[in-house]
Amino acid sequence: AEYMGTLALSDPCNRIGVQSDRRGMGLAFFCTGVALLLVLEPLLAECTSAAVVVGVCNFSEPFVFTSPSGELVGYDVDLIRAVLAALVPPAVPEFVTFQTVDELLDTLVNSSTLDVAISAIVVSKARQEQMLFSQSYFSTGIQILTLRPNFHIPFAAALSTPLVVLLFAAFAVGLVTVGHCVWLLERRANSIEFRRSYTEGISDSLWFAVVTIGTVGFGDKVPRTRAGKAIAVGLILWGVTMTALLTAAISAAFTSVSAPPGLSSFSALTNRRVGVITGRLSASYARKHIAAQFTDYIALQDAIEALNAHTLDAIVDDSPALLFAVSQLAVSDPQLEVTGKVKHSQKYAIAFGQGSAALLAPINVALAAVEESGAVDAIYKKWFESLRESIDDVSLLSRTHVPAHMQAAFVWTAVALCCATVCGCVVDSGLRCALRRRQERAAAERTPLINAQHDDESRRLTPFASRRLLRNSRAAFNSTDDFIDVASTAGFDPLDTLAIRVELAD
Repeated sequence: AEYMGTLALSDPCNRIGVQSDRRGMGLAFFCTGVALLLVLEPLLAECTSAAVVVGVCNFSEPFVFTSPSGELVGYDVDLIRAVLAALVPPAVPEFVTFQTVDELLDTLVNSSTLDVAISAIVVSKARQEQMLFSQSYFSTGIQILTLRPNFHIPFAAALSTPLVVLLFAAFAVGLVTVGHCVWLLERRANSIEFRRSYTEGISDSLWFAVVTIGTVGFGDKVPRTRAGKAIAVGLILWGVTMTALLTAAISAAFTSVSAPPGLSSFSALTNRRVGVITGRLSASYARKHIAAQFTDYIALQDAIEALNAHTLDAIVDDSPALLFAVSQLAVSDPQLEVTGKVKHSQKYAIAFGQGSAALLAPINVALAAVEESGAVDAIYKKWFESLRESIDDVSLLSRTHVPAHMQAAFVWTAVALCCATVCGCVVDSGLRCALRRRQERAAAERTPLINAQHDDESRRLTPFASRRLLRNSRAAFNSTDDFIDVASTAGFDPLDTLAIRVELAD
C-alpha cells in the first residue's frame, strides 16, 4: 500500500500500468492470430481452391491406371495435378473413371458433368469438330506386340528334314563300310589291334573309324598294311567333308524352320488375327490400313491373355502402352516382344467440352508454365526413364532368352559331355595300360620256355636235344636275329646255334 501510494503520487494518471496492459494484450492477440493461420492454412487453401472434374479412362497404362493400393496413378494423373496446381487460383482434380475412351469422350461432349478429360487422348480432325483440345503434351505412334517363336518344335523339324536324314544315313553307311574294309585288311597282319573274331574285330575297326573321323587320333589302333593306311587317309578326308555338309545342312534347316513369322511390319499382318483396344485411334488406323481379322478388347491385358492363348497373332496399339506392358510382364511372360517401327505419328492432349471452354486458355498457360519449370521433365523421368531401363532389359532378354526345356537340354548336354570326357580319359588310360600289358606279355612269350641255367661241367644238353629245343622255340621269335641273341644268352652251344641258323637260312 505504501508502494502503490508512492506510485500514485509519482504517476497520478497511471500511464505506466495502462501501457503495460495494452502491450500484453497486443502480444497475446498477435500470437493467437499466427497460431490460427498456421492451423487453418490447409483448410483455407482447400476452401479457396476450386475443384475441376476430370474424366479419365482407367485402362490406359502407363498414363492412367489403378495401383495395387486402389489409387489412380500414371503420367496423365501427375500431369493434370501439376497443371491445375499452377492455375490462378489453383485448383484440385476430382477424378471420374470410365472403362473406355469412347465412353469418356461421349460423356464429355454430351454431358456437363465433366470439365476436362485426359487419358492418352489422341487429337484427330473428327474429334476437333466435337470438342476442344489443349496444346499437345506427348508425341507417340503405334507398334505391334507379338510372341517370339518357340524353339522346341523347330528343333525336331530341323533334324527331320530330308537332306539332314540323308546325310546322317550316308554317314552311318560309310562308317560301317570303312570299318569292315579296315578289319578285313588288318585282321591277319595286325591281329593284336584288330582281332580276328568278327564281333571283336568289327568293334575295333568301328572304334578306329569314329576316332579317325573325329580327328581325335588316340593312337591305340593304327593300320599296318599299305591298303589300310590308304583307307585311313580317305576316311579322314571323307569325315571332314561329311562333317561340313552335316553342319551346313542342320544350320540351314534351323534357319528355314525356326525363322520368325515376319510379324514386324503392318503389311505382314494381312489375314492375321489382330487384337485392338476399343476407343483408341490406333484401332481405327489398323482397320483402315490392314486387311486382317480384328478383335476388340477393353483392356490391353485381356488382349495379351488372348495372345498367349494363341487366339491372336498380334496386337496393334500405342507404343508406350505396349512397351509398358512388356516391361511389367518381362519376368512372368518373357515371350512378349514389341516389333516393327513406330507408325502413324500422333499427339496426346487434354480434351474440353463446349461448356468448359473457359478453362482452355488458363490450362494452356499453366501447361506452358509447368513445362518451363521442369515439372514435366520430372514426371517424364518418373514414368518413362524407368520404363526405358526395363525396355532395355527386355530387349536384352529377347536376344538371350532360351525356353526352359532348351535350358534343361543344354545343361544335361553339358553334364553328359563332361561325363563322356571323364569316361573317355578313364577308358584311354585303361586301353593304354592294357596295351602295355599286352606288349609285356608278348615280350615274355618270346623268351625261351626253358631257362638254360646249367653248369657246363655237370649239366649239358646233347647236340640233338639242343637243336630240337631251338627248333621248337623258333616259333616264338619274330626274326632270326632275336632268336640267335636269346639262344646265345641262354647258354646254348654256339655250334648248335650256328647250325640252326644255317638251317633257317636254307
